[in-house]
Amino acid sequence: MRVGNTLLCVSLILLIITVQALALNSPLTVYAAGNDDDNDKEVGVEWVCDYSEPGWNNLPWSDDDAEGFYNKMVSEGFTGVFDYGDRYAWESDFEKASVGGNDDYYVDNVDFVYFSGHGNPSAFLFGRNKDGEYPGGDYHYQVHYTEADWGDKDLEWIFLHACKVLQEYPTEWAPAFHSPKTLHGMTGFHTESPGTEQSSHLGEWFAELATGGWSIKNAWGNATVDTQPSWVYAAVYAVKVWYHPPPPQPEFERYYWNEHLPGVGDGMYSDPPNPQWGVTITIGYDKWPCGWP
Repeated sequence: MRVGNTLLCVSLILLIITVQALALNSPLTVYAAGNDDDNDKEVGVEWVCDYSEPGWNNLPWSDDDAEGFYNKMVSEGFTGVFDYGDRYAWESDFEKASVGGNDDYYVDNVDFVYFSGHGNPSAFLFGRNKDGEYPGGDYHYQVHYTEADWGDKDLEWIFLHACKVLQEYPTEWAPAFHSPKTLHGMTGFHTESPGTEQSSHLGEWFAELATGGWSIKNAWGNATVDTQPSWVYAAVYAVKVWYHPPPPQPEFERYYWNEHLPGVGDGMYSDPPNPQWGVTITIGYDKWPCGWP
């Protein structure tokens, strides 16, 4: 059993959860903030270094990567809600309730999530089989794109430092954007990304740029160029809204990858509007080569 890191208003409940977590020797980081929507700066991270159980290559720098992002965001005034790694990093935290997942209590209960670990074009991978699926499911040790439904609560962006997870377009991850679309975007990689010490600086450097005035896409773009080899391609998916009202009103497009973190620059855009006459909502995609030789 793992006790989740949840922001609670009632001190008695918080005390009970704290005592239970300590008794179970599980990591606990609780920050006293309001319940979800009155705080648009909540952050959670999960990472996997130890893949020995499924028999895959270990990634010894994943903790440094994800926690570099987490610590920098917290130092810049964001609220750290959960930091789970290895045996405490569970795929069910990212999965929708209809497949037995608990994303409402974890990933979709914060605004920004960073994951560091293995991936493939259809999923990102975990080191423990903590699956939330109903009996008969076959996506063990992974969050498959069909199991995700993000943005119906708090989640605005999910950042994936995982190989090939954003490899193809049209995106397989379209089902992960809640309908009507409220998740703003995802970042990741079109190709493999090496699990090296140099690569592990991505999380911290991305947070440094994103909290320092860069748009989310440009922050991810420059951080990947600075920390990944030249053969690596990074990528982003984000909502694109095309407004095409009748003349003489001008048409224009809004790419959500141009938005900033809350309190930075122009801040976040409002959630995409519901589909309606004069408004077309799609998912934009871009990829780019990274930089160091």
